[in-house]
Amino acid sequence: MLRSRVVAILAVMLSLAAVIVPPAGPVAAAASLRATRLNDLGTLGGNYSEAFAINALGQVVGVSTTTSGERHAFFWTAGRGMRDLGTLGGSSSTARGINLRGQVVGWSTSADGQDHAFIWTATGGMRDLGALGRPRSYAYGINDRGQVVGYTAALAQDPPFSRISHAAFIWTAAAGMHDLRAPDDQWSEAWDINRSGQVVGSRGGRAFRWTARDGMQDLGVPDGRARSYANSINDRGQIAGWSEGLSPTRDARHILTWTAGRGLRDLVATPDVDATAQDINARGQLIGETLNGPLYWTERDGLQHVTLASLGGADYVNAMNNRGQLAGWSSNATGEQHACLWTLND
Repeated sequence: MLRSRVVAILAVMLSLAAVIVPPAGPVAAAASLRATRLNDLGTLGGNYSEAFAINALGQVVGVSTTTSGERHAFFWTAGRGMRDLGTLGGSSSTARGINLRGQVVGWSTSADGQDHAFIWTATGGMRDLGALGRPRSYAYGINDRGQVVGYTAALAQDPPFSRISHAAFIWTAAAGMHDLRAPDDQWSEAWDINRSGQVVGSRGGRAFRWTARDGMQDLGVPDGRARSYANSINDRGQIAGWSEGLSPTRDARHILTWTAGRGLRDLVATPDVDATAQDINARGQLIGETLNGPLYWTERDGLQHVTLASLGGADYVNAMNNRGQLAGWSSNATGEQHACLWTLND
């Protein structure tokens, strides 16, 4: 409502004050938290590993080089350490998601050299999820019911992470893989799924939420931005991601959140601060990354910088569970990058 009209309707505004809550504006990072308890998860024999996901039990998955230099998916627990999950017959694999039951998803090269999405269990090993007739598929998220999401790539000549001809999918053990987009739709990628079966990702450069009842819902783009991406959703339906400006090489990315009640919000106050959301847990705590290190956000306290214990070099956080454990990587003094687990002191 325009300022010039405020006086004229002051009585009305006062009567509504008790029920109207103005939308929260962007907030700047304030105080700093620390994550001092550092656990180096090691490697599968090579000089590189990275953790991409962690469940509520503290089980971690990611990728590591082996003694022969191949990249293999790993599963790590405090009791057994790092376990090589193998491949689908090819030379490489990567784990990107894990649920509370210890089911792991990701992708692996098959015997013909193409990447295929997989699900891995301790009893059944690695299972190829197929690709809906396309050359490649990639699984990123799995919920506690065993539903898997990701995307298939339609053209064999496309780079693995090209935005062209990608189609978001959901997979279940009972029904197999299902394409979430219409045949003539634009590219889409699904990156996470919660226990209710709500899926998030990006479609044509715009964040979406998908449900079996309503299909794809466009979550929009924050004012003044060009694109939006949703990469994490918790069991309460809170969504986290990021937005980009008109030029990704010039305009910084901003952390965004979405809820059914408040819609899409840009959490970054400073235009030139580049920040992306990495994960949001069931408690509504968000972990993000900037060029200057991780950011932690809650509705109550806003954005806070996180200082990580280090192996001696750079650090990066990819995921956070409900216990405040962070998973990512840290590099040591010789330049080796190791998967790491931190505990947030909040």
